[in-house]
Amino acid sequence: MDKYKQGKYYSGKLLSEYVDVNPKTDCRALQDEDEVSFVPMQNIDEKINSVRYNMLPYGKVKKGFTVFKRNDLIWAKITPCMQNGKSCIVSNMPTDIGFGSTEFHVVRNKSSKIYMPFLWAIFSNDNILKAAQAVFSGTAGQQRVPAFFIENFPAIVPPIYEQKELCFCLENALIKKNNALQGAYDLRKRITKSFADSIDIKIPNNSCELYSATKLFLIKNYDTRRMDPKCYSKKFEILRKEIASSPYKKYTLKELILSNISGDWGKDDNITDENSVRCLVLRSTEISNKHNIEIREDKVQFRLLDKKKFESMQMEIGDIIVEKSGGSIDQPVGRVVYLDRLEYNDTPIAYSNFLTKLKLNRELVDPYYLFEYLRFVYNIGLTEVMQNQTNGIRNLIVSEFLTQTIIVPENNKEIGLKMKAIREQAKMMELEAEQEWQMARAQFEKGLLGEQ
Repeated sequence: MDKYKQGKYYSGKLLSEYVDVNPKTDCRALQDEDEVSFVPMQNIDEKINSVRYNMLPYGKVKKGFTVFKRNDLIWAKITPCMQNGKSCIVSNMPTDIGFGSTEFHVVRNKSSKIYMPFLWAIFSNDNILKAAQAVFSGTAGQQRVPAFFIENFPAIVPPIYEQKELCFCLENALIKKNNALQGAYDLRKRITKSFADSIDIKIPNNSCELYSATKLFLIKNYDTRRMDPKCYSKKFEILRKEIASSPYKKYTLKELILSNISGDWGKDDNITDENSVRCLVLRSTEISNKHNIEIREDKVQFRLLDKKKFESMQMEIGDIIVEKSGGSIDQPVGRVVYLDRLEYNDTPIAYSNFLTKLKLNRELVDPYYLFEYLRFVYNIGLTEVMQNQTNGIRNLIVSEFLTQTIIVPENNKEIGLKMKAIREQAKMMELEAEQEWQMARAQFEKGLLGEQ
């Protein structure tokens, strides 16, 4: 914090002289039936000042939620949302008054000397987010930044025109980043259609999503033990027929694998055990919906695994790891990753008991093609009907997953490489955009300290 006080724009005052933190908001004019804006934590993106609004009756949110007004800054105070930079200015909020998670601090401008986007840029700065961690209070996993961190923050107040100038450059870089992210998203969306074309199947449109009446003979034909209506939806029926009618060779997944080996969570790595090996244990957290394996330093877990157990896992490049337990309402279980590395910073990689690993018969199918096939099946919703739910946790029904039909054209390796090239192109777009964005943020930091 001292370096900000030494910058030429430090006013010698505290930020609380320019803003109110968690101010009271008068809601007396609202009626229970009035619609108001509502912002759950998941509706705020990380470090890009972007938010999505839900609309709810005031009567449903008037108690137990944080209240804010249009143009306020809302800033996540709880771990890990705070470290991830979940904050935004609610400048485009549909209603004058909004409500949201109790885990927001609200910052309201009370001075003509503060440009709110400038303040957002400061409080989404990585150095500031790290400094905030030093004042965490609460228990592990439920730690929060108290309001005094914002109130006692040194007031860095360049002239208003300079605040706007600094933000203009930052906002232009953010626009470029968001355009690149959209371009990468569009590329990935093409993968599903391109893959479907490669194996000669058509994906039904959303109008087939509605569940249809089911007759007993259909249940017997499908040989299922579950009365899950989604299994008998029109969409599911059409997809099954499309796969069955594809002209290419078909196998069950079970016929394409040599082994199916469950993972192990191991034990804490803060002890010495000569019979164990220290591993980075992959979990659902490391399964990227955009890329493949995504390892983040702030989330990685190192554990001790019994040496014999680790050896029995038989980790090999090209193995496919399947998520068999976990998931959520908007993210069904059954995601997959292609094992493209065996170590991380010289530490061997293993996988948890919530995952299972498929070792493939490479004479029958290319591993990367099969990874793309299973990802395709997940993205079109077929994997979702191979799961059940107990106590809020979704579990993959492994027997059904292994007996699903896999289409394997003769040129399956070429198809896999084509999909991989598209993914790499999308990833490169995001990396280049992120580099430009970080350069702009570094330039903002210099301006903040008066070093330009």
